[in-house]
Formats: sequence, C-alpha cells, structure tokens
Amino acid sequence: MTRAGATLGDIPARVPWTALRSFVEHLDSSSELMKEMHPETADWQGASRVPMILADIYDLLAIFRWQYATANTKKGKKKPKKPKPYERPGASREKKGTRIGRDPIPISEFDTWWDGSDD
Repeated sequence: MTRAGATLGDIPARVPWTALRSFVEHLDSSSELMKEMHPETADWQGASRVPMILADIYDLLAIFRWQYATANTKKGKKKPKKPKPYERPGASREKKGTRIGRDPIPISEFDTWWDGSDD
C-alpha cells in the first residue's frame, strides 16, 4: 500500500514496482508521460477532443439531413428549419458582446488594487 507523498525514491522500498507499473498503465491519455511516449496520438485521445469531434459529426449529419429534406420539399410546401449547431462542450452560452466587470482601473489606483490594500 502506498502512502501519501510517495516519490520515485520510495521505489522499491515502500512502493513496489508493480504499483508503479499499474499507475503508469492507467494514466490518462492527456498525461505528460503519454504525450512524451506517443506524441502523434496523445492529442487525439484527450478527454476534450472526442466530444468536439462527435459534435462536429452531429452537425454535419444534421446539415446533410436538412439539405436533403430541403431539396426534396415539394413546391408550395414549407421548407424545414435549418438546424442549430450542437452545443459544444465548454462553449460559452452567453451572447457575444457580454461584458464582465466595469470600467478599467485608473493607473494611479492599480498598485493599490493589485496589492489588495486599502491604505
């Protein structure tokens, strides 16, 4: 059993080699070790990459379906609405132009603000 704060210097005295091997085998694909060992595939397997690719595929299929339905709509019938893009993981839901904060701090007051003192 390993203890908190174990280092590589604890191998093999307190942390067995099998524990280190198990730790390395179960590292996430976005870990620095995996990026070093497999730089060509590390970025493709990251936790944020796969959902983004799936969202792109969803959007392409939705556009294809919409174009097909639009092209095959009979004259005089209402055409289908263009699909909205799939919401991206981590994408901001706020509208563009939303401002956070207020006017900039005057340069004469910046040091006081930065230091966090009200002297």
